[in-house]
Amino acid sequence: MDSSAKPQASGIKPRAVFEVAFDICYLACAIISGIVLAVQGHVAYGVMAIILFAGDFMHLAPRVLSQLNTGKDYSKPLGLGKMAASITMAIFYSILWSIGASRYPSLKLAALGPLVHVLTAARIALCLLPQNNWAANKDEGPLRIWRNIPFFIAGALVALLYAASWIYSRDAISHLFVPILASFAFYAPVVLFGAKNKKLGMLMIPKSLAYVWIILTGFKL
Repeated sequence: MDSSAKPQASGIKPRAVFEVAFDICYLACAIISGIVLAVQGHVAYGVMAIILFAGDFMHLAPRVLSQLNTGKDYSKPLGLGKMAASITMAIFYSILWSIGASRYPSLKLAALGPLVHVLTAARIALCLLPQNNWAANKDEGPLRIWRNIPFFIAGALVALLYAASWIYSRDAISHLFVPILASFAFYAPVVLFGAKNKKLGMLMIPKSLAYVWIILTGFKL
């Protein structure tokens, strides 16, 4: 969830209990599915899920601890965890592109592959800039927008690939353009307005569900 959680004075609120339970279930689903998919031979898909888990774990673990009202300040690990998740999300979609491009060569969209990977590299480079101020967990500068521009363009191209496959083949994973578009639709308000309205961070829950949809689709391969 994209908000700057700080230790609360007393008690654990029902919303925090729900969020902690959701985060644990989400992380468990990602890592277990990733391992099982890799063991079943769908290595790229499994690795994709494991990479997503790794970044989200670094973000959500300190968030879970902060929600449990341990009395400690988790601002630094939360901020650095956001950086890790921002990077692994980009890698996640880059791998998803590669899976689709190799599965649907007849679509003649392979030429866009280098662009997707360049956009991914640009996203990662922008996330690594010190001006992001990750360690202070103050994600309010202009880089909040700039680093997401290549990410959104890459996501649009990945969605385009699977939408085209839906039109021309409609196989077991063609529908992935739906959760891809959903994930970005839920993420966009957080990027644009989340710094001023922390409640928008709750949109990261349906965004995470879109990721679960993408991951579980791997079992249809």
